[in-house]
Amino acid sequence: MSPMEQTSTSEGWIYGTSLTTGCSGLLPENYITKADECSTWIFHGSCSILNTVSSSALAFGDGALERRQYEDQGLGETTPLTIICQPMQPLRVNSQPGPQKRCLFVCRHGERMDVVFGKYWLSQCFDAKGEALLESNTVIDHVYCSPSLRCVQTAHNILKGLQQDNHLKIRVEPGLFEWTKWVAGSTLPAWMPPSELAAANLSVDTTYRPHIPVSKLVISESYDTYINRSFQVTKEIISECKSKGNNILIVAHASSLEACTCQLQGLSPQNSKDFVQMVRKIPYLGFCSCEELGETGIWQLTDPPILPLTHGPTGGFNWRETLLQE
Repeated sequence: MSPMEQTSTSEGWIYGTSLTTGCSGLLPENYITKADECSTWIFHGSCSILNTVSSSALAFGDGALERRQYEDQGLGETTPLTIICQPMQPLRVNSQPGPQKRCLFVCRHGERMDVVFGKYWLSQCFDAKGEALLESNTVIDHVYCSPSLRCVQTAHNILKGLQQDNHLKIRVEPGLFEWTKWVAGSTLPAWMPPSELAAANLSVDTTYRPHIPVSKLVISESYDTYINRSFQVTKEIISECKSKGNNILIVAHASSLEACTCQLQGLSPQNSKDFVQMVRKIPYLGFCSCEELGETGIWQLTDPPILPLTHGPTGGFNWRETLLQE
């Protein structure tokens, strides 16, 4: 549709493209709402590119063009032109002998689709993060998450991406919930209990007993209370998992990347003003890795085994610039 045609349309009608079907046309303006800026690509279909001239095809492999001959093909047959992609190389593989160091991974939940697409949001998966972990040869031994549904769903789909959702259960820990001062209203959210989450086919451990139950959370807690709560529950999680596996994944909130790792490194918490500014820089699925220094009980931030997720207007996330204190 040309700009001239758009200007000649009747008032109250706009030109748009369906996100689900790819069809374009005029839409009544009063029946739709504008979504936040998003560079999402939707797969609508595919078709094969046929090579009718030759019985051989060119393919990409090992960084160079290789000619691959098809066996038992006649001159009259049509052959699809196939592009073979090399699998993603592991970003870090620990092949050193001896005991492996313990690692704590802290991840923010996936993007809230109700914010992006409004009330009638589309069901989306967050398993790309889990697939990247799988391709980096990272093994997760324990998974903990905040009771917020968005955190449980993100953790579940990360496990699906890791292909561990059938034998690794998520431990829902209320102590990992974000700073309650940011909760709207005068009461805490009404979270689904683990039994209901499991009934909804989410990989949740219904036998887990939280370190900090919901009854211990208070609305509008102070900054110091939140920081101490996050540090306390993180220490107890690490202690609980000692000798039961090396790698722990925590899926919680943007503030958790700082609150759960700062004091583990022997650092003092930031003041609340600097803390809030830092949290605003952590995007959805922001991810950091904290590694224990031997048996000292001191941890340090290290390069995560996967790259950060960046899309559309969401800025790139660099854990060094955001979480490291000078």
